[in-house]
Amino acid sequence: MGDMIGVNAFIDDDLDKVAPIGTAREYHNWGWIADNFAATPAYPGMLYTFMNFNGWDWDVFFANMKSRGSLAFPAVQGGVPWMNNSAVPPIGSGASKTAAASYVAHADAMFQIAARYGSTAVADSRLKLKANQTRVSGLNTVQYFENFNEQDNEPTFTGDAFAAMSSADYDGDQGRLGTNVGIKNADPNAKLVMGGLSGAYPTASLWVPSITTFLDAMRTWSAANRGGSFPADVINVHLYSFGPGAPAPAISPEADGVKTKLAAIVAYRDQHLPGKELWWTEFGYDTSPLSKLHAPTLGANSAEVVQGQWLVRDLLIAAELGLERATIYVLRDDCVPGDSGCHPEIQFTTCGLTSPKGAWVPKPSWYYVATFRSRLRNMVFAGTQTSGTANVSIQKFREKTAAPGALVLWAPTSNATVVNNYSLTVPAGLTSVKIVTLVAGQATGMESTVAVTNGTVSLTVSETPTIVLVDHL
Repeated sequence: MGDMIGVNAFIDDDLDKVAPIGTAREYHNWGWIADNFAATPAYPGMLYTFMNFNGWDWDVFFANMKSRGSLAFPAVQGGVPWMNNSAVPPIGSGASKTAAASYVAHADAMFQIAARYGSTAVADSRLKLKANQTRVSGLNTVQYFENFNEQDNEPTFTGDAFAAMSSADYDGDQGRLGTNVGIKNADPNAKLVMGGLSGAYPTASLWVPSITTFLDAMRTWSAANRGGSFPADVINVHLYSFGPGAPAPAISPEADGVKTKLAAIVAYRDQHLPGKELWWTEFGYDTSPLSKLHAPTLGANSAEVVQGQWLVRDLLIAAELGLERATIYVLRDDCVPGDSGCHPEIQFTTCGLTSPKGAWVPKPSWYYVATFRSRLRNMVFAGTQTSGTANVSIQKFREKTAAPGALVLWAPTSNATVVNNYSLTVPAGLTSVKIVTLVAGQATGMESTVAVTNGTVSLTVSETPTIVLVDHL
């Protein structure tokens, strides 16, 4: 669970707030490392800048995340001025969007990123760095590299076009573009994460087919051009639980059928792309009532509390389905509602787990997710347990190499349901359990010890998940 849980972040985020949430998906504009969107020189003469731009230093960022026990990886996105005025897909004017050779410049950048942060040192002569950059490689701080973001939102960036770019980014189109492009040519241990697919909203009847159709097109291109070898190690999707539009709120994971939608992608992966990891790298809820993605107030629970409830319940779905990563959108709000220039009606503006940059004040959601991760960090999903009532869901977790485990209970409703005096059956032989409540202000939750009576404990179950720690399952 510690590896699975994470958050979308930026290089200038407060790492004290990033690392407790886990894996950081770092938004990484291609232009930032291409000499801050310099207009010249174009590929192949472009030299890269990984440090000292704007005071930012990706060497330090990735190293600090690793030292804190959390993975970070770059999600390389966008275009650059010298490539057809930042065209998307990133190819030259008149070039074929379905030819891997059209993406050699993009694959050059991916090679240089992997050469610097991957696990393999490459010869200095293969590095393309400006004079003010330290000449290093093989820093061994990043294993995964994402090569775009929501490319399916661009009408011309179709699945076959993205497969062509990914083929260049992956291994230089199986070496046909040379040995100095593509992440595998820099570090054979590196893994390519395909850019996250947004899909079509709002229902499973639209979202699921839009994802699988895009993947079908990638597979078809790969069959024709790579002998069937799929040019990515990780399938990557985004899914938000939008409501019908403001002032109506977003809807809960259960009401939105999130489990059903993601399960369909799991089944597709298992059938067509077995062995590939499946990541869910964007999901979240705004807290401003002006957004069509806002969490509602439910009973005495504020929108910020409901945001935390639903995010943890999303993570529980991801765990049950066996997803390798689930990264929340996003660490920080874009702005403070009421400030000049702030537009909280725009979706994602108030999705943060904290207030905007500079303040970093945690919302309840930050504490909820930090507690959930810290308490289950070394555990894996171990199945469900019958509750005896539709108003209580129960999941089981266990340590990978030891006896301890956990039961997680919650009401899968969105009407402020509370089940008082619920009798939870616990594993035989226990005399007591520890109950951990998710609360604002505490990054590891509020813990109490409760005696076991006749194999059960009595507790209150609400729409906020509760963790029951047990000595064994």
